[in-house]
Amino acid sequence: MKKLFGVISLFSFTLLLAACSGGSSTAPDAAQAYNLKVNLTDMPMSGVNSVHVTVATVRVHQSADAGTDAAGWQDIPVTAGMPVDVMCLRNGVLLELCRTTLPPGDYQQIRLVMTPNAGGGDASRNYVMTMDGVTHPIDMPSDVKITHSFSVASGKTDVTLDFVAANSMHQRGNGTYYMEPVIHASTMMK
Repeated sequence: MKKLFGVISLFSFTLLLAACSGGSSTAPDAAQAYNLKVNLTDMPMSGVNSVHVTVATVRVHQSADAGTDAAGWQDIPVTAGMPVDVMCLRNGVLLELCRTTLPPGDYQQIRLVMTPNAGGGDASRNYVMTMDGVTHPIDMPSDVKITHSFSVASGKTDVTLDFVAANSMHQRGNGTYYMEPVIHASTMMK
């Protein structure tokens, strides 16, 4: 009975993730060798139906102070379907953004390179759907810096980025939306 419940739970989780991802899943093969995996999750937010964001690339660096043009960045293409509704990533639901093999060492910084909307009211990549069902484009920064220390060694390192939509979304007086992402990071070594 426990085994049947586990299979049903896994199937349900897979359906939920597919329904919320907003695109086809291009997640890497589970057998692929890697020593770093980056996941995304979200805290609950009231007042909106969904918050969709598009992440193009995850970058990591061994220096917390490295600028975007500094040498030494490791760029990891996002393999998850985008845009993703971060509101679906709650209660332990994780979306694998990417995985790769990095040189062993201590890393201090993660940057999420965001794909901007095309402009002119376009809401195809980053948008919020309010409770009345209306879709509004979100003005996003081009990248999001997360200072977080983690080590990559011979085992596997999972970094989870908790996207706190409730603290990230803001509405201007004219009704338009912008985002100043608040993201908390945690690491689990395997």
